[in-house]
Amino acid sequence: MILIKLLIIFSILTILINLLQIRSINKVKINLLFAIIVIFNFSYNFNTLLVNLLLYLGFLYVILNIYTTRYSSIRINLMNSIVLNKKIITENELYKDRANRFKRNNKSIMSPSLFYVLDKLVRIFRSTLI
Repeated sequence: MILIKLLIIFSILTILINLLQIRSINKVKINLLFAIIVIFNFSYNFNTLLVNLLLYLGFLYVILNIYTTRYSSIRINLMNSIVLNKKIITENELYKDRANRFKRNNKSIMSPSLFYVLDKLVRIFRSTLI
């Protein structure tokens, strides 16, 4: 029952934080901070702490998959092109868009450092649970 409560709390926190009008990277930081506080409040020993951390990693994995599927630049560009009857994006244009995201001065949510951290989390998640 505690795990279901935690999932509900994580979901509500994520929704409420995403309603804030701040930069995306700050939303991620606030979400992680509150999640850590909630995890420690619901953990009364080391075993429950590990279970709660794994639950949160699973929650993040699902949320990130939803986010990347829903807000993928490829999908958005394709939908915009179809709606506006424009030429559909080519592989070269897609490559340029991705290359811009990996520039050092990129301050958006899709920055290289975030991809690195997410990649490490996904690898840990896969190696432990799959």
